Amino acid sequence: MNTLEFIKKDLSKTAIIVLVIIFLKAYLSNFISKYIHFATLGTFGAYLLEFISLFLIIYILDKLLKRIFKLP
Repeated sequence: MNTLEFIKKDLSKTAIIVLVIIFLKAYLSNFISKYIHFATLGTFGAYLLEFISLFLIIYILDKLLKRIFKLP
């Protein structure tokens, strides 16, 4: 199976995963902004906080998907 066939076969799973990541990222950013004001962190701190939250979401989803789909 070449790459194009693989992408076509798993496109719906990939799209759902991307939408879940976007939704969780927006939810987490909204939740964090209630308790931590980004203006007090400065630009670098805000970007760092956003990066950490995105990394955590991707890490957790990776662990869940490996457990759900029994991937190595």
